[in-house]
Amino acid sequence: MRRFGLFASPKMAFVASVLSVTTLSVIPAAFAHENTVTREGSTIAYSGSILMRLRTNAGGYAPEQRADEIIERLRPILELPGLSSEDIRVQRDPMSGESKIMVRDLLLVTVDSELARANNTPTPFALAQEWASRLRAILPQVSTRQ
Repeated sequence: MRRFGLFASPKMAFVASVLSVTTLSVIPAAFAHENTVTREGSTIAYSGSILMRLRTNAGGYAPEQRADEIIERLRPILELPGLSSEDIRVQRDPMSGESKIMVRDLLLVTVDSELARANNTPTPFALAQEWASRLRAILPQVSTRQ
């Protein structure tokens, strides 16, 4: 019996080659969401991991508009070289009660008491700490890939 590579017939060899080419072309599409910041409604995610949910209006912006603004702020942050978890910090403003998540010297998001309440969190600082923790787990890994 004549063999065609690993296969016993030319038809089987052809089917295997078509399947391998088809599989290789589908793999990039299946992982197209990887390493991207996305918004669904007012939820912001990175590669499928939820970073934060904006559930309230602020400064005249709807939650979805706020999410878009935060995504725009994230773009240059994702390109920062050598980003570490220490670069992501929460600053509490004692006068307003708001907390800000800063990445190095860049403002990412401001959390107020209304947003904290809407996210079932007792204080803006607690919510900002929760979100900052998620960011610390993801962003430095992104930075090291570049």
